[in-house]
Amino acid sequence: MDYDVKNIEQEKLNLKTLGSVFIVVIMLVIASLIFVYFWFTLKTQSIIDEQYLSQDSESYAIHEKEQLDFMKNKYEISIEESKQRFINQRNK
Repeated sequence: MDYDVKNIEQEKLNLKTLGSVFIVVIMLVIASLIFVYFWFTLKTQSIIDEQYLSQDSESYAIHEKEQLDFMKNKYEISIEESKQRFINQRNK
């Protein structure tokens, strides 16, 4: 058996082509990172807009009304009553 071994020297790399391929790959990676960043940013922003800036739901309106009624009934006191409380606390 005879094996013909031809030229096994390392081929000279074309640095100009290798450099341009490297630059294109780096640009694609950077572009992909920018795309992914803005994709998730815009997706997050759309979720925030949908959940927090959309029209209030009926259950939220009922809950808010209950809170306002509670605060009005629980915390609204007359001026005379507040004066009496202040005087009583000061005299202790």
